[in-house]
Amino acid sequence: QHSTLASAPGVAYVTDDHQLYLLGGRRQTVDYGVAKIEAPAAWALGARGAGVKVGIFDSGIDLQHPDLRVAGGINLLGDEHGLDDCNGHGTHVAGIVGARDNGKGTVGVAPEASLYAMRFFDCEGGGATKSRELQGLEWAIDNGMHVINMSFGCCSIGGAVVTPIPDPAEEAMLNEAYERGIVLIAASGNSAVPPVGGPGEPVVSYPAGYASVVAVGATDENDELAQFSSWGTDQELTAPGVSNLSSVPVGTGQTTDLTVDSDGGRALDAISLEFAGLTDGRGLTASTVYAGLGTPVEFASIDCTGKTALITRGGPTFAQKTEFAMNDGCAAVVIHNNQPGNFNGTLGTTTAPDGRAWIPAVSISLDEGLYLKNQIESKATTTTLVNVMGDYAQFSGTSMASPHASGVAALVRGENPSLTPDQVRQILRASADDRGAAGWDPLYGYGRVNARQAVATTP
Repeated sequence: QHSTLASAPGVAYVTDDHQLYLLGGRRQTVDYGVAKIEAPAAWALGARGAGVKVGIFDSGIDLQHPDLRVAGGINLLGDEHGLDDCNGHGTHVAGIVGARDNGKGTVGVAPEASLYAMRFFDCEGGGATKSRELQGLEWAIDNGMHVINMSFGCCSIGGAVVTPIPDPAEEAMLNEAYERGIVLIAASGNSAVPPVGGPGEPVVSYPAGYASVVAVGATDENDELAQFSSWGTDQELTAPGVSNLSSVPVGTGQTTDLTVDSDGGRALDAISLEFAGLTDGRGLTASTVYAGLGTPVEFASIDCTGKTALITRGGPTFAQKTEFAMNDGCAAVVIHNNQPGNFNGTLGTTTAPDGRAWIPAVSISLDEGLYLKNQIESKATTTTLVNVMGDYAQFSGTSMASPHASGVAALVRGENPSLTPDQVRQILRASADDRGAAGWDPLYGYGRVNARQAVATTP
């Protein structure tokens, strides 16, 4: 065939047609929480949540977000926003459950699940009432939801957390939804202190505290219970809920890119630290130097003026490392992990202790950090860091833990649609990574959810 084409008039060359690839550009980030629960390993087993309807009972979902595909829903507020999210909370939760695996942004635990916006929080985070909750649950039953995530709870009065009081109408409707085949998962609450007038220890808020609902507390990147997380006799599971990177309404978060220009524009998987400074749209192109752990002594031995500093995690806090870099004239900071994978970090405050604006500061994985360190030690190295307003942000709370568990429930339900909520629940419990005291305990429940083990044990 080649010879025939080569002899045709006007043909100069005949070669094989090869696939071409973009070099550099925005890449997809797997948040530490999604990685921690081994969701990628569950995907490798073929589980992605296809065919499973997940109701996001929250503030809506951003209909313009490139990572999210909204299959439908209900606007329980009856306002002009419809299903769209003007608050941000629901979009972040939805991204953890099911952001699409599209090579960009982030990816959720169940990337092929169908997301339904059950909107009953308004733009200011108000408007959610028990009557609207009951209406939403009735809609979910009538419209065949398989899983509902409820990252909300009750109650506080005058800013003080009070002992939750069960509502018989709410409990009855949740029981009805459960009996009709819906897996109900809710955030345990963010009150790790004993409530006013309570039993002297933290308690799980409602609706998470009802028997028909899976109560999910929050853990950090070290699998320790988050300082803020509620716990108690109703705690059933835990999941990552500290500094989780996920989707937010378009233009209200940040987008980060890091490329090594001196190595053909190789793209690294960078995550902005919370409160870090921004670059302009073109990014910051600068010579890059290695500064060890980022201590003042180490900075004193290098010239960082106008440069980007690569720093190893450990020793000083992220804020201290960045402040020391600023004191030495650095233009940006890249902190690489000291253990496998990347991490989500924070500078703690909106400005440095002396009031200066933070410089751009991002994290990268251990492997990519060692690669970049080797580049710096072997030749002059230049990087370009882009950290601009975008579509992703880090949130913390049991609100972020709950959707990890909801995503795992969607993976299990997708593997076997005939499972009852009781059966799904038993799989989530049995497959969780035990934390704290052996077996169930009031801090971690049955343990931190594990997507791979849940899928592997689904009949």
